[in-house]
Amino acid sequence: MYDSYTYYELDVFSGDKSIYTILSELDRDEFEDLFCKINDDGSPNDNDTYWDCEEDMKAISEMYPDIVFQLTGQGQIPDDMWRQYFKNGKSHKVDAIVTYPPFDEDKLEKI
Repeated sequence: MYDSYTYYELDVFSGDKSIYTILSELDRDEFEDLFCKINDDGSPNDNDTYWDCEEDMKAISEMYPDIVFQLTGQGQIPDDMWRQYFKNGKSHKVDAIVTYPPFDEDKLEKI
C-alpha cells in the first residue's frame, strides 16, 4: 500500500481550523505513530513506515467531520508520490502525475 520509507505531510485542505490547532488538540499517546512521522505543524518529521495512517486519519477525520484533511506522501522511489484526502471517515487517494514541458529549442543555452 505505502512505500516502506515515506515522508508524510498533513495539512487542512479546507475547514475553519489550522492543522497546528488540530494537532495540538489530539491525544499524543493515542496518535503516537502520527506524531513520530510529522511535526506539530504537520510537516514531515521522519521517513519510515506508518501502516496505521488510514486508521488514524479515519479517526481524526471523524473527530473533525467538517474538515478536509490532506495527507501527502513522498516515498523513496521517484514515482511514489500521492495525496489522500479524508473527511468524516471517508477518503480518496490520488497518485501524483509528473509531466515534463515540451522541448523548446529556443531555450537551449551554450554550456
